[in-house]
Amino acid sequence: MLALFNLLNAGTTMLLEVAAVVLVVAALLRASWLSWVRRNAQPILFILLLASTAGSLIYEYAFHFPPCDMCWYQRIFIYSSMILLARALMLKKNVLGEVLTLLFFGLAFSLYHNVMDIFGLSSLSFCEGGPSGSLCLVRYVYEFGYITIPIMSLTVLVLSIIVVFIARNPQGGFGKH
Repeated sequence: MLALFNLLNAGTTMLLEVAAVVLVVAALLRASWLSWVRRNAQPILFILLLASTAGSLIYEYAFHFPPCDMCWYQRIFIYSSMILLARALMLKKNVLGEVLTLLFFGLAFSLYHNVMDIFGLSSLSFCEGGPSGSLCLVRYVYEFGYITIPIMSLTVLVLSIIVVFIARNPQGGFGKH
């Protein structure tokens, strides 16, 4: 069951990476279909972050992979963004600016975690097992030669930030004109 779950998550991660590239290219080309992404950015982000939250909790509680400290820091920002988006969808409010701030903090931790993981730099780690007892450099998942849990988190955060940038620019492309 774990092998199947890992493959599904790794495959989904690869699809999300392709989606990120497609969105960046479409934004640079000012593709007309991005208006749909702009109109639906909050529900898209909510679903993406809800799936990420569910995946992390399944790994922790169904497969007994304790999250390391760096994973916890990333979770704080992913979970908070998801909850903020859920509330915003119920109240029909735009919270993309607030969510973007949370996502950037999560991205900072994710980049640091991935640098440690990819280069095996335990000297950079302040992760001593923490409350969960898990070290940051333990690889519970390694699929397709590069997909790990930190890569999954990085992918979700980068894609989410791309969606927010697209949504916040009504003229197309990135950023405000």
